[in-house]
Amino acid sequence: MRERGPEKALLVGHDWGGTVAWVTAMSYPEVVDRVAILNAAHPRKLSQGLHHPGQLRKSWYFFMFALPDLPESVVHANNWHFFRHFLQDAHPAYTPEETDDYVQAWSQPDAATGTVGAALQRRCAEGARRAGGGVAST
Repeated sequence: MRERGPEKALLVGHDWGGTVAWVTAMSYPEVVDRVAILNAAHPRKLSQGLHHPGQLRKSWYFFMFALPDLPESVVHANNWHFFRHFLQDAHPAYTPEETDDYVQAWSQPDAATGTVGAALQRRCAEGARRAGGGVAST
């Protein structure tokens, strides 16, 4: 931001991006004017929720995505079956040609990490863990 000129920003985040927005706003309040979070719990509430078995069961994927190499291996297995399933179950379903285009894109070097957002989610998990007791520090 400093290179682009504005001193403060309106920060919007959804899902994992919401976690990024929370942690960013808590870590750098001097540059975040406002924050809008969609479909993401406050890191402190998320941390508290993860102490309850019901929420823990619903959040299993947080832990999977925080592990090195596992998410990439899961989504790449069986010719991208994990992702193909979502495309085939979409309404309307993606055509075979569209699915092939996605598979070609996912197959590029390092695309699996970007596709599952694994690197970002690993950082979010660490930031949320640190923020659980209060304001995150970097």
